[in-house]
Formats: sequence, structure tokens, C-alpha cells
Amino acid sequence: MNTSYIWTYTGTPDVAIQIVGRFAYSITPPSDIVAACLRLGSFIYRAREGTPDSDRAILSSDGVILQAPRIPTDVQQTLEPYRKRS
Repeated sequence: MNTSYIWTYTGTPDVAIQIVGRFAYSITPPSDIVAACLRLGSFIYRAREGTPDSDRAILSSDGVILQAPRIPTDVQQTLEPYRKRS
């Protein structure tokens, strides 16, 4: 894929991209939610390569790597207390 976007940063590329979201009850998410989001982002990023620690992403017949069927258990456990119950 070709793109004209250029990521710029000051200091270190580790903080070049920020993800901004709003949770229904707070502008600032709890620290465990932040950690779970970073962990999930890391998991999805590694899954693109189909590495053994990515919960076995699947390679389609046309060479596209598909997302693994479920998110990591530690992320699920972290998010469980925040699940809305009706």
C-alpha cells in the first residue's frame, strides 16, 4: 500500500502516534484500561507477522494474514470488570 502520510515526532518515535478515545463515564480511562489497550495493540501488531506468540493467526489462500480468533486472555480478564451488564 502506498500512502502520502508521514509520521513526525519529537524525541522518540515511540510516542509519534496517540490513540484518543472517550469512555462513556470518563475522559481519562483507568490505568488498567490503558494497559489492556496497549497490550491488545501490541498483540494485533505482532499478529500481522503470524509469529508463534500471536495466538496463531491464519494465512488465507491469497496470502492475507487473518486476525487470530480471540484476544489474549489477560486482556479479556482486565476488561471483564468493565463489561456493562443489563
